[in-house]
Amino acid sequence: MLTVNVPPTTQAAARAKTSSLIPNHVDPKVITWSLSVQHQVLRDSSIEVRYLGTRSLELPVQMRLNSASAFDPRFKNLGGGLTPLPTYFSPADVPATVTNPASSLLNFDNFNPQPYSVDGFFGSLTTFPAIGSGIYHSVSADFIHRLARGLFFRVNYTFAKNIDNATNELFSSIVNPRRAQDGYNFGNERGLSALNIPHKLAISWVYDLPNIQIDRGFLRVLAHGWEWSGSYIAESGQPVTPLSDNDSNANGDGAGDCAIINPNGVGLTGTIVNPVCNDGAGGATRVITATATACASDAHIVGYVAEISTARFVQAGTGAFANAGRNIVNTPA
Repeated sequence: MLTVNVPPTTQAAARAKTSSLIPNHVDPKVITWSLSVQHQVLRDSSIEVRYLGTRSLELPVQMRLNSASAFDPRFKNLGGGLTPLPTYFSPADVPATVTNPASSLLNFDNFNPQPYSVDGFFGSLTTFPAIGSGIYHSVSADFIHRLARGLFFRVNYTFAKNIDNATNELFSSIVNPRRAQDGYNFGNERGLSALNIPHKLAISWVYDLPNIQIDRGFLRVLAHGWEWSGSYIAESGQPVTPLSDNDSNANGDGAGDCAIINPNGVGLTGTIVNPVCNDGAGGATRVITATATACASDAHIVGYVAEISTARFVQAGTGAFANAGRNIVNTPA
């Protein structure tokens, strides 16, 4: 076979080529408890009320070790601990001058998001630590009418809540990020699970159609033994996360960066942002649009302004702090 991948011969070369890390395997732990009461209400009918709880611990989640947030003060040696750039929801909110900004876009450009680069590691160092957890509670009522007079039907309603800090580590969904917004602040990811379905109704039935009185052999076989069966399911929509599609915290990974919530925004609407520049005399500001002259340099970009002031979700530009939570929007039921 052809030698395609040449093994590194030095420690420095090996570290530079390392893109992932396989940690010691930890078995996930799941604890389940339940309580149910069943009662016969009619001769051929019964109802069961059931509570179910599940606690999951030490689940594997996807994390990039070489991906630190520019806002994290623990990485000041890399230029971290930066003050977020402000995001304004309308041009009227932009101040006339910004003379001494706490941070500019240039500070985020110069931030080194790879804490292990000081030791010669320049890859992402993707790993799956066992730090995922979740908790599930549900109450359900199940009514069953056993087959009598040719009819069987079952009705079930479930009310549930599912909370976790990771759901989609294998990237099976675009709208549920596979990595945390900040892998070094994993506690901030705790919220509704992508599997959270608050309401679910399921109905199923079987009805034996009456036989037609026919004496002829073939017609009798054809007319007898028919039944009508079916099911109906209705449930709440799936929670999704409003994403910025931008590396707002400058950690080198934009997969999980959320949006900014406009408290005066309406509906499920979103908008991009335009940079706010202070390259005028005395720090005079102006908004950089597609038709405006570009800012002199990133050192003069001191914030952002929403392009649509009535949008509910505003994109977090690079250096802006995203405050939208994980899985705060529900798809249609």
